[in-house]
Formats: sequence, structure tokens, C-alpha cells
Amino acid sequence: MLEEYTPAAISREIHGENGVGEIALERSERMPEKESGVDFLICAVREHKNELTIMAAGPSLALSVPMYLTAETEGPLRGRTVGRQEMLREPGGNTAVCLNVDAKGYLEGFMETMRQTACGR
Repeated sequence: MLEEYTPAAISREIHGENGVGEIALERSERMPEKESGVDFLICAVREHKNELTIMAAGPSLALSVPMYLTAETEGPLRGRTVGRQEMLREPGGNTAVCLNVDAKGYLEGFMETMRQTACGR
């Protein structure tokens, strides 16, 4: 059972009270995945290499970790990431404990080796 979570005011302002812009979602019958997001991305990098396209919804250290861990064995990845320009300038987890949105680490560890397509305002 998931614990009750109350998002921060800035998160509610950006994503709405329910986290998805007040879109009504039915409860999923699907169980959570056992594989972590980082492990999934490592497998995707190895399997798809230059054909990989990632839609990044925000800066994420979880994207730079697979790139770093596979760089020596797989070589530089020349895939593509598509994201919104806001992900690099909007407020987010920007404290010393919010490693999941380390924009500097994300940029250094991931975007340097990728072809980027930015969309948004």
C-alpha cells in the first residue's frame, strides 16, 4: 500500500493537485515494475544504442547514470533525447538533497553525447 503523499506548493502549481493537471485517471491494475528505471535505461542503451530516443520530462540524474555506466563498455551514445526547454530553467528540486533533478549532472553526463530536440516555449 502506498503512503499518502502531499506535494509541495510549487509542485501543485506546476502539475495540479493530482499531479497530472487534474486529469481523472482510473486506478491501474498493473503492479509496480521490479526493475529500477536506471537498470531499464542501461538495458535500453545496450540494446538500442544509436536508435534510442528518450523523452525527458525534466532534468534527471537517473538519465545520466546509465550513460556514465555504459560509456566505457558501449562507447558514446549518439541517440536522441527530446525534452522541453523548461526542464532546465523551471523551479524544481534544487536543494542539496534533491539529487534526482541535478540539472548540471544531467547536462554533463547525458546531453553532451546526445542529439537534442528541444520543444516548448
